[in-house]
Amino acid sequence: MEENRMRAMARVQEKRFHFKQLTELPIYEGSTGYGCVEQSYDIIKRNVDLKDIICHNEGLVVNANKAHDFALTHSDGYLLTFEACYNFDHKGLIFRIDLEPGLYEISIRFKGLDVKPLVAISGLDPIRTRQIGYWDDARTMPKYFADCWQEDTWRYGYMNAKDHIHVEVEPTDKGQSFVIEEIIVERLIKKVETSSKPQLFLLGDSTVKNYIFEELPMNGWGQHFPKFFDLSQVDIVNYSNGGRSLKRMYVEGRFNDLLVQSNPGDYILIQSGHNDEKEEVKGHENEGHSSRFGRGATEEAYERTLETVFMPLCKQCGLNPIFVTPMTRLDGNYKAGDEVMNSFNRLKFPEIMRKVAKRHQIPLVDLNRESIVYLNAIGVYAAKAISMYLEAGESPAKMSAGSFANGNPNSSPDGTHFKEALAKQYARLVLKELYRLAPSAERVKALISWVKPEVHTLLEAGRSEAVYPEVARDCVSGTHAKYRNQIEKMVQMGAFELDEKGFFNPNEAVNVKVCLSALSQLSKHSLEIDIKGIETHYNQPIETLLVTRELLAYLMNAFYNQSIASLAPIPYFREGYAPLLAFNDVIDQDKIEPIFLDAVQSVWQLGLLRSEVDVHRGLVAHGRYFEPKRIITRALCAKYFYFMWVLMQKELKECHEI
Repeated sequence: MEENRMRAMARVQEKRFHFKQLTELPIYEGSTGYGCVEQSYDIIKRNVDLKDIICHNEGLVVNANKAHDFALTHSDGYLLTFEACYNFDHKGLIFRIDLEPGLYEISIRFKGLDVKPLVAISGLDPIRTRQIGYWDDARTMPKYFADCWQEDTWRYGYMNAKDHIHVEVEPTDKGQSFVIEEIIVERLIKKVETSSKPQLFLLGDSTVKNYIFEELPMNGWGQHFPKFFDLSQVDIVNYSNGGRSLKRMYVEGRFNDLLVQSNPGDYILIQSGHNDEKEEVKGHENEGHSSRFGRGATEEAYERTLETVFMPLCKQCGLNPIFVTPMTRLDGNYKAGDEVMNSFNRLKFPEIMRKVAKRHQIPLVDLNRESIVYLNAIGVYAAKAISMYLEAGESPAKMSAGSFANGNPNSSPDGTHFKEALAKQYARLVLKELYRLAPSAERVKALISWVKPEVHTLLEAGRSEAVYPEVARDCVSGTHAKYRNQIEKMVQMGAFELDEKGFFNPNEAVNVKVCLSALSQLSKHSLEIDIKGIETHYNQPIETLLVTRELLAYLMNAFYNQSIASLAPIPYFREGYAPLLAFNDVIDQDKIEPIFLDAVQSVWQLGLLRSEVDVHRGLVAHGRYFEPKRIITRALCAKYFYFMWVLMQKELKECHEI
């Protein structure tokens, strides 16, 4: 597929470098404009020994005598983990070619390979550029360029913004040698469709990316940004993903792919900082700034990467860059009443981004500053409630460390990432800042012109918070914000409504009629419930009958059997999902009415209703009491129904699509 894409582009220029029957190693000279060099410094300084390269009748022979003992594969042939591959250096060949800025296809023809060497251009990672697939978890964005092997010939499409490129070829393992017969460089010209819409690219880390249902409640602000725009006028493309720093975005080829997809006049919002902080600590020695492909950066390296990689490439492609400073992290030690501070106090990446933006007159959205203001406005308790501080029963989804169903895996609260409720606010703050910049920044004016008229009206009136009508005015701060994320989703889904004041009234008790209406809205059909049996048992109509935990278990069990069970196998039922306490160990079973006992046991074992006693945000914790007679509030109802709603969703679907 990558081969076909490159072949579809016009070719206007070709350079060939033949290495057969050479009597002297071609060493780079400015007068010739090509040749072997001993050092490259595209992202990180790297040296090779020219004595490892010899001329032969068949071509340049590259030996691996100076390669590390480190191998890229285990003895069983499986690739090592990505992290273990962050810092290899098998030396080999660095061949410099002077070129004008532009898009090129580079081809390298080898002779009779038994094992394919590692090949990359100008500091790219030869492991990650080799991998085909997708840039996003929902698998909607296929990689445009992955390196392509056809028998003994390697090809890759690369956008160059400098006056040269480095072709880097190194052995896969110590002891391997290979022969390079020829290097071919062809200039590619993209065909730009004049009728195509302008594009707005988002490039960032896990705080910007599009999440899928498998990862709920975690969200990135980038996935909510398109909501503000008239998508008949502009395409918004989110290239962000978790674990990315400025360095990683470049070396894995992600930024290269984005550039190839872009057209002159397009826009790009760039946010980075959280993963650039990565240090070389025990267990993660290859993550730091000195690692060849590690995520970490020093302040000097961060600034240099912006100045010498991102800005020149944006300029070469005619992209309009806009910087976004990374939001602050929420410290787990914060207590209610504490002031939220800027977490970037060791490595001041937001300040560096501000400095570079000012130096080059690049528009800057100061989300770092705005996030601190917003989190302090709602308070620490509410901020933690909409960040990734989870308690048991909030979400059946997962992260790499395990299921969220019983709280934060490994009892590790996460103050970097956040739920949808906060992601939406960060998206709003980015838009509000862009609107503020528009009068004095020409390149931002066009972007704002693509905003929906109704959103533009709210911005003009200083009421940007009204872009989310599902936000309950009484659940933004204080203890009422405990289940803000679930409340907003249930209001958005039409399961619950706000009153005329825009209040949710989270502590108000729920009657059976309201509960059934909410469940029917989520399932899109009426539930088959023995309403008369319930009214007879309680001698009370459902309009006034308040829902207890045991009665809710009966209703939720019916909902599960009629709306969820048919979706089996349910992917969320995985290791770490099941309640920590077996139902037989529940202390107050004897308090459950016999007619509800089977339903209570069922929803407990299914994990739909868990104990609310002794649960703690940020920890894996589970109480031993069911509390069958406890009256259910609207807030708790939103929590439980949100959990079941997630179970109904396809895990690989982007979670902002409802």
